[in-house]
Order: sequence, then structure tokens, then C-alpha cells
Amino acid sequence: MTGSEAVAGANLEETAYFRQFMQPLGWGHVAAARVSGPVFKGYPGAIHLYRRTGEAAFSPHELRRLGELAEQLSEAIKRAREARTGSSCGPTASWDRLRQGDCRQFIFDRRGRQVPLYGKSTPMDDRLKQSIQQLVSNRMSEVNGQQESVAGRVELPDNHGELWAFHSVLFHEFPALGSGPYLFLCVQPPACEWNALRNVDLQADPEITRLLPTLKFMHQEFHRGPTLNEISAKAHLSQFHFHRRFTESLGMTPKHFLLACQIHEAKKMLVERKAPLTEIASVCGFAHQSHFTSRFKQATGLTPTRWRRFALDLQSAPEAAMPAIGCLV
Repeated sequence: MTGSEAVAGANLEETAYFRQFMQPLGWGHVAAARVSGPVFKGYPGAIHLYRRTGEAAFSPHELRRLGELAEQLSEAIKRAREARTGSSCGPTASWDRLRQGDCRQFIFDRRGRQVPLYGKSTPMDDRLKQSIQQLVSNRMSEVNGQQESVAGRVELPDNHGELWAFHSVLFHEFPALGSGPYLFLCVQPPACEWNALRNVDLQADPEITRLLPTLKFMHQEFHRGPTLNEISAKAHLSQFHFHRRFTESLGMTPKHFLLACQIHEAKKMLVERKAPLTEIASVCGFAHQSHFTSRFKQATGLTPTRWRRFALDLQSAPEAAMPAIGCLV
């Protein structure tokens, strides 16, 4: 679509996006086409093309061709990503509802209305939906005129009591969408999906590219509990600077990421039912069984035993494994 088509009820030239971004660079026309999940599944992106002021606007034929190329690119990226993710994460299990869902990013405007990112709507867990709506209401009521963005990690429960980790970012202004504020609520990707990333996937973000070796290191060594000093050395940063950059870039601390690696492996072992809790605790890098139980409940909202019953129920009734995350809240 053209920039004018993307602006509801206004002319492109009247928007902050045009005045603050396009006009200073001498651009007078923009065309965009959606790319489905260019880096992570569930995080849509777009290809943007620009032309200078005075040049011809994009023709209908050029827009159609751009859309076709974007669809082809989306399919190619999806196939490559699924191959790498399958190798890193293993087969998608019925209990792994996050990996089943197609929707992981939600945007809300100042009135709490959701900005549509997807062309479809799927059912959503009622308790999680209500928790999101309450969070949006609370965050929007906290807007106090400050201009910087406000970010943080938040965990919300679903109907089963299982916790979902979100990265919440409140932008007081976001010109590409309109007059702010806007709240972005993003489901954090599983640790094994981070492990599947390559440098080429993140060329536009050198900060995260620099951190990729640390992600892969934690994913490989979580069973022995590597220290922050060991991890930060992989990025050639001090512990302080590494912790700050990691948290700002990924929306979670290194400790959260390491725990996510441990919990994912523990879940697989719990469902297999081949090892007692003491052995699972040891294999996954926990000090002892009670430490494992405490950290597992902290991360998931459920004890290991209760979570296993829930996961086995999903295995016996696959129709109940519908993702708790829907496209529209």
C-alpha cells in the first residue's frame, strides 16, 4: 500500500511521520508491503520503498509487484526459520502453546484500542485477555507527559494459572502510527528460538548481534549454571555493561534467559516421565529439588507436578491445546 492508504482519515503530508522522518530526507512518496515474521514468528514487519519529492508516485502495477515479492520473501524466510527452529527447539509439543501461536505482538492506542496487525482473529484465553486489557488501562492512565519510552517485563496468568512473559513498552510518541501514546505488548520468544538466530537476521541491530554469542552460550551451558562473568566475556563486555545492554535489548535479564533455557528442558523431561524430580533438577542446573520446584513455579506459575498433569492432559486431548494467545484482544 501507499503511505496515503496507510493513514486513516488524514493525508500523509499532515502526519508526524512525514514531517519528522520523510520530509527532512527529501522523500515525498512511500510504499510498503507486509513481511510475515522477518525475524521471529508472530512479529510482523514490512518492506518500505521511498521516492524523492518531485518523482512520480508508485503505480498500481509497482504496488502489486512489491506485494508479490514481499509474499515470496515471507515464505522463504518462514521455511528457513522453521528449519533452524526445529533443530534448536525440537518438534513442537502439544503443551508448547507459545510456539503454536501465530500472534505474539499487540499494540494499543491512547484509548486502549488495539491496532490491527493481523488479518484474522483467533480465540483467546479469557483470563489472559482480561489481564492484558487491565494492564493496558493501567499503563495508559500512568502517562504523565514524559517523552521517553517506558519499558518493562510483565508476567500475566492464563486460565490454567500458567504465566506468560511479555515485554511491555510504552511510547509517548510513535509517529509511524499516529499521535501517541502507544503501548506495545510483546510475548517474549522462547530461548531456543533466540538460539536459532543468525547474525544476518539482525544486521539492522548491531547491539543484539553482539549479544548472540552469549545467547548461544547460555543455551548450550545452562545445565551447569555459567556465571555472569563467563557469559559477559562472550560479548567482550564487563559484567555491568553486558547486563545493562542485554536487558535493554532483549527485554529480560540474563538471569531470566538462563532460567528460560532451564525450564524448557525441564518441561521436556517432565512430560517424558523417565526421570524423578531430583534428577531433572540436577540435569537442568538447579542446586536441588526444592530449588528446582521454587524456580519452576516462579517461572511458570505452577509446580512441576501440577504443570506435568496439565501438559499430559493436553497430550491426551490435542483439541485443548489451542494457543492461549490470540490475534485480537
